[in-house]
Amino acid sequence: FEKNMLQLQHHIIIKDNKLGYIFIPLQSILYIKSLGNYCQIHTNQHSQPITATNTLSYIETILPNTFLRTQKSYIINTKAISSLNIAKKEIKLHHTNTPIAIGDTYLSKVKNTLLTTQA
Repeated sequence: FEKNMLQLQHHIIIKDNKLGYIFIPLQSILYIKSLGNYCQIHTNQHSQPITATNTLSYIETILPNTFLRTQKSYIINTKAISSLNIAKKEIKLHHTNTPIAIGDTYLSKVKNTLLTTQA
């Protein structure tokens, strides 16, 4: 139910200890990095990441299928991908020079999701 509502809303609502509740448009999210029981949400609209008081596992459950887990600590927005290097096991995103590593456990799912031709 939450996922269906999210797709209608086009944003997620994150609680930040400093700023209260923040509405983040889905298309602005580049990637999300786990920090244990917190997450950093990196967007193309903010110069600094937004720290969310949610776990990566929880955030993963409310994101639409355009977001993909690439390793234990990262979820990326597949619409923000600029390049994929299977040999190096890394993804580069628009608006950032930081390569995101693909974990061995997630490599097969990443390849199937990103390299499968959609009809």
